[in-house]
This record gives sequence, C-alpha cells and structure tokens, in this order.
Amino acid sequence: MRIKRIESILEYIVKNKSVTMEQLCTEFGVSMNTIRRDIDTLCTQGSVIKVYGGVVANTSSSTVHAKTLRPFEERNSSNNNEKLLISRKAASYVDAGDIIFLDSGTTTLNMIPYLGEIPNLTVITYSIPALVKLLQYENIKVISLPGLLLRGTESLVGSCGVNYLSTFNMTKAFMACTGISLSRQVTNATFEEYEIKQAALKRSEQHFLLADHDKFGNAGIMTYADISCMNHIITDDTPPAEYTEYFEEKGIGLDVVTM
Repeated sequence: MRIKRIESILEYIVKNKSVTMEQLCTEFGVSMNTIRRDIDTLCTQGSVIKVYGGVVANTSSSTVHAKTLRPFEERNSSNNNEKLLISRKAASYVDAGDIIFLDSGTTTLNMIPYLGEIPNLTVITYSIPALVKLLQYENIKVISLPGLLLRGTESLVGSCGVNYLSTFNMTKAFMACTGISLSRQVTNATFEEYEIKQAALKRSEQHFLLADHDKFGNAGIMTYADISCMNHIITDDTPPAEYTEYFEEKGIGLDVVTM
C-alpha cells in the first residue's frame, strides 16, 4: 500500500540522514517515477527536503517523528473544536454502570462534561487535569492511580500505578495517542506512560482510540498497541483509503465526526 511505503521511505531517510533517489529505488524496489511521486508527497508534508542528487530529512519538522511532547496547555488549545466533537462522540459510548479508564490527554479530558449524568459510573485515571475536572461531578466515582508526577503530561506514572491498575476489571478504555500509522501502529511520546496504557488495554473489555486528523501518518517514540486491538477509532476527518480498508479488514469501527 502506498501510504505504508511512504512511511517506510520517510523512516529510511530519517535513519540515513541523506539518500539519493537511486538508493530509494533500489531499497524499495520501485521505479524512479514512483519514488519521485512519493518524495513529492513527503516534501508537501514538510517531512523531507530535496537537495542536489537526492533528499534529506527536514529535522525541524514535527511530522518527521513526534519525539518531543508539547506542553499540555499547548496541546489542549490545538484543534480544539475537533477534539470537542471527538470527545462528545466517545462519551456517547459510555453506559450506566460502566467502569471506564480515561487516558492522559486533552481529547479524553474533554469527555468529562458529557459523563456527568450517567448513573453509577466509575472513572479510573492517572491524569491530574481529569481528576481536577471530575471534582465537579459528585455522582461519578473516581479512582486515581498512584505514582510520580510527570509534569509534561500532568499525569501520575510509575510501576505502582501499573500494579494498581492491574487489579481492576474495566468495561471500556478511552485511549489517546501521539500518532497512528500502519507501520508504527498506535504510538505515544513518553516511555513513562507506556506501561500504564498497556495495562489499561489489558484490563478493559472494549478499547476506543480518540485521534484527530493530525495524528494519522504521525509516529511517537514508542508503540504501545496494535491498531487491531482497538474496537473503535473516533476521528474528525475520514482517513486515507489505506486506513479505512485496514479498519474494515480488522473489524474496527470508525466514527468520523464533523461540524
């Protein structure tokens, strides 16, 4: 599939810093015309830069690899309208009596106002902003994971939180990500949250991934789950055909919410 090849080409360029077009043809077994089209796509994205005789990675571009986590407040203000739509749709899957996991992230945080009227609801989270917001809703039972404060994500992390989370049986997990791609799957930008995310998926019956359109084709530093383990993916724009075909093949529900 073309999108997967383009992602692999980008990874190859980032790894090798500078490559020739002939190298890429040989490495990926495609024609020069095909490579030129793929490189044009990456140049449009800002991921690579053409130079004489070849191409180099654009190391100043955030699309090359999402290694650095942006501050929580900066992420919270990005694509805010789209995130609210995704959050509202995600909350519609929560039923009375559910025990849910809310991941650390700005989109999962925005689910909370839509949960206030759901009877007998329990929310488990390690997100400090979520805990603060949940204080307003006295009918929601709230369980906080213990841990060490990670300031960049405003979350509580560490092995004690992983161990505590592993004692619960949850009906649904609402997950965030740094990026989602067919080559790297579902990724995040901090290794400290990696084990908590994995434990949440292991201990919950259904998995929902909340990802705005900017997340597709992007990759964080660590893969915490295969896309195929998600029951539903909720986003604000229809992903490229390669993704929708993959979701259909794997039986993954896709919700596209729009204004």
